[in-house]
Amino acid sequence: MKTSFWSIFCLIVFLAGCAPLPPKTVNTPTPVIVVRADNEILAYALNYGALSAEEQRKEFALVMQALNKDKKNMTNRMKAALVLSLPASRQRDNARALALLDEIQRDGDADPDTKAISALLKEYVSERQKLEENAAKLGAKHNDDQKRLEALQLKADGLQQKADGLQQKLDDLKNIEKTLTNRDQVKQK
Repeated sequence: MKTSFWSIFCLIVFLAGCAPLPPKTVNTPTPVIVVRADNEILAYALNYGALSAEEQRKEFALVMQALNKDKKNMTNRMKAALVLSLPASRQRDNARALALLDEIQRDGDADPDTKAISALLKEYVSERQKLEENAAKLGAKHNDDQKRLEALQLKADGLQQKADGLQQKLDDLKNIEKTLTNRDQVKQK
């Protein structure tokens, strides 16, 4: 009995040692992405988005004034393109932003970082412009459909009124017929 107990015990320990261990759950923290604005243009974009509406209006005037003074200055052109294209900007103008970004892309003196930022921004503005145009088309289509629906509803209401009037006339004719039939029956008696 002692040997069978120990042999069973050893067998259980042996089998337990062969069983896979449950996987360890490691709580890895979610990586934090830190945006560093080493580039003056990126720093400007981050700061501009945080401005109030009034501060943005003033900054827009300053940027456009600087651009008009020196149209060849890359920083002025990029700042103007940012002001005209950032989502947080209240001075957005897709067409003007795309024109400035095209100029920057064609400028041979632009450094690669500036060209990369302007290419990304140009792609974003182009996509936003397409979405806005599609939204406008859908809005116009919705308005047309709404007007068509209202016209059909008016027509349906008119037809319903006509049907109600015809039903009333039919009911009146039936009542007249009943009255005549009753009168004829009374006269025959």
